[in-house]
Amino acid sequence: MYCAIIGDIVKSRNIEDRSNVQYQLEGILKDINMKYKDSIVSNFTITIGDEFQGLLDEPKSLLDIIDYIKINLYPVKVRFGIGLGEMSTEIKLFAIGSDGPAYHVARKAIEDIKKSDIKYEQPDRDTIVYTTIKENHEFNYLDIVNSLLSACCFIESKWSEKQRDIIKQVTKEDKTHRELAEQYGVTQPSISRRLNKSGYYTYKNAKEDAIKYIVNYWERIHE
Repeated sequence: MYCAIIGDIVKSRNIEDRSNVQYQLEGILKDINMKYKDSIVSNFTITIGDEFQGLLDEPKSLLDIIDYIKINLYPVKVRFGIGLGEMSTEIKLFAIGSDGPAYHVARKAIEDIKKSDIKYEQPDRDTIVYTTIKENHEFNYLDIVNSLLSACCFIESKWSEKQRDIIKQVTKEDKTHRELAEQYGVTQPSISRRLNKSGYYTYKNAKEDAIKYIVNYWERIHE
């Protein structure tokens, strides 16, 4: 069982400096391959056009990897299709040429996001997780996961540039409220209020719940 990730840059043809964005993306994927090497079995690499893919042997770092790409490539937007399933081809160092049911459902996830964008004229989600496992009961962990990720996408879409910058520094640069208050020339409670107003804590809790459900689902199907 593997976790396949396909990423696709949104409206890449409208980007003025596509070569520079691709150069940035190559650097980000290189960083990910080092940072999360314990979970990656096929390194992330650009495949066709402005798509990239990678393969994990367990999902605990899945959402961290996605967030790392989104934060570091912003303002360029990326959609992600995640597939949980088996592989048909040999597992190689890089994901180019890899194929199997895990990638098939990841591709379906990407296509469903694109259809959703057309239907609602704006993205209501940027990440979907599908599985190849057919279950016979009504309760589906991944339905909950996808609802949580959709809510996170909505919250994130409302962030101002300043809110986004503060959240990036809190989450990825590990800056304290005190350090941020000194940086922006405000009080610590002011930083807390800005984070509250952005919906960051709701976003954070939803992401944490989403990965718990994914890991729980993964462990259950491996029993």
